Amino acid sequence: MESDGQPWPAPWDGYLQRVRKPARVVFSYWDLFQDLGPEPSRERRDVWRRLLEKLAWPAGTVAFWPLCEPSGQAVLAKPALFWRGVAELQAATVVLFGKRAGMTLFPDRPFAYRSFSMARQGGPRVVVLPGPGELVARNVQAMKLVLSTLQTLSLD
Repeated sequence: MESDGQPWPAPWDGYLQRVRKPARVVFSYWDLFQDLGPEPSRERRDVWRRLLEKLAWPAGTVAFWPLCEPSGQAVLAKPALFWRGVAELQAATVVLFGKRAGMTLFPDRPFAYRSFSMARQGGPRVVVLPGPGELVARNVQAMKLVLSTLQTLSLD
């Protein structure tokens, strides 16, 4: 599968084939590549299912798009491929779950749960929220922050 005339490398070509385009919102977190692989975390899958049920957004609103890939025993961040995918998906909003995801893509910004716009750079709105580990652990405050933040997003 190609975008901008460039072929997508593996495993990104497979990821792209699995998502519905366009998607208004992209969800990402550090371990997403694992959940897109042969042994996904049932706990994380349950968290996302419950969250999306509570949000009640129209089908196809959210695409899960990874920001890193496996490389032997290591995990490599791939910010350029991440942003290329966000553009391909035509996402207006990127939601990053967890400090590691936020710091990987924005290493020069002090970490905080927040929302900011990249519109000046022609990019999407970015929202940084608590990570899946906190949500899997049923951290009530983390889930309240996630829900209250996401419920205020405009999907237009």
